[in-house]
Amino acid sequence: MTTIITPAQTKEIAAAVERLTARAQLYARFYNYYAGRHTWNFSSQKFRNKYGQRLQELKENLCRTVVKAPASRLEVIGFMGGEQEVSELAWQIWKRGNMPLNAGSVHREAFKTGDAYAIVWPDADGKARIVPQAAGNVTVWSDPDTGEVLRAAKRWSGPDKRTCLTLYYPDRIEKYISKEKTGKEGTDAASEEFVPRTVDGEVWPVANPYGRVPVFHFAFESELEEFGTSLLTDVIPLNDALNKCYADIFVGQEYNSMRQRYVAGLRAETDEETGRKIEPYKADEATWIAEDSDTKFGEFSDAGLEQMLKVKQETVRDIALVSGIPPSYFNLDTADFPSGEALRKIEARFTAIVQDAQRSFGETWANAMRFALEIDGRSAGEIETQWTDAAPVSETETLDNALKKKALGWSLERIQADLG
Repeated sequence: MTTIITPAQTKEIAAAVERLTARAQLYARFYNYYAGRHTWNFSSQKFRNKYGQRLQELKENLCRTVVKAPASRLEVIGFMGGEQEVSELAWQIWKRGNMPLNAGSVHREAFKTGDAYAIVWPDADGKARIVPQAAGNVTVWSDPDTGEVLRAAKRWSGPDKRTCLTLYYPDRIEKYISKEKTGKEGTDAASEEFVPRTVDGEVWPVANPYGRVPVFHFAFESELEEFGTSLLTDVIPLNDALNKCYADIFVGQEYNSMRQRYVAGLRAETDEETGRKIEPYKADEATWIAEDSDTKFGEFSDAGLEQMLKVKQETVRDIALVSGIPPSYFNLDTADFPSGEALRKIEARFTAIVQDAQRSFGETWANAMRFALEIDGRSAGEIETQWTDAAPVSETETLDNALKKKALGWSLERIQADLG
């Protein structure tokens, strides 16, 4: 039986396509800079024409470092439930989806774009599975008061470059596909192009018996907004400036390697066809000779490469400053860096970024795990995400802290859980 799309469903499809397109366009800049596809900013068109092609690959991509640095400090090591059995079952679900590895991609995505997503749904065996999603493929609509996800949408390139679109609701899941093949990316079908997509063994729409949207949103520094803020927002302009520094140094080196000379008092001949002056010498000629004794030769001073290098270093320092990433990640002053407690004080701001992410992402992971446990038929109650320490701690300090916890009466199980 053919399923007829109602006007209300058509409106929901249009809203989903519009928002997904807008968010994907916003995220594209962050994806490009993370991947090293930077925009070149030249001081003049003449400079672009002469050096643009040659300097296209001369870039230093610190955007990737800015994203990976805090993400490397985020590692989920367990889930603490009211009962030990719940904690063990939660960890089994976590490993079932290979999340000890895949969770890192979610954290990097959130730092990179400001947003990341995960979908929790039964697999073919009816067991809960957590699947990370790219921010450019998913969007959500949330309650402004409670933050609860009211509905969600996912769009991706399906079979034969046809666009697939899935709408998630608390009571159902509607699957659509474009009638025809779409563009290069396979995700630019217009809203009126979609028809219901049926899957063998499923009814349309798919019933959602759990009463909540199975899409979980990880927002970095959302600050009460519906979407998060990319860690690269303030870094990208500085990375552009850094690349410009490299271009200036490159051009300066080239000119310094070939002395820039000048000649004065020499009458230049004129090209009869063009009317332009003919250059009497080529820049790379070893010797310039003039018969007129009044002709004077000279050379320009070298470009100040040391000053250019200082500007480059200061630009890197600015990136460290605005991002909160410690200078050691950019090889700045690493020889003078202390260790232990003094190092943690230097990294206090960076540690705070990681701890804020642990609180925000930890709550979302806990909600996702609570839902996954429900799918597996177990009521979880309160559950807490456990992380590795956000601040670097030596093995000696770790063991010392464990002994202090034991002396204070902590259980061996809890101490072992904290140690991962």
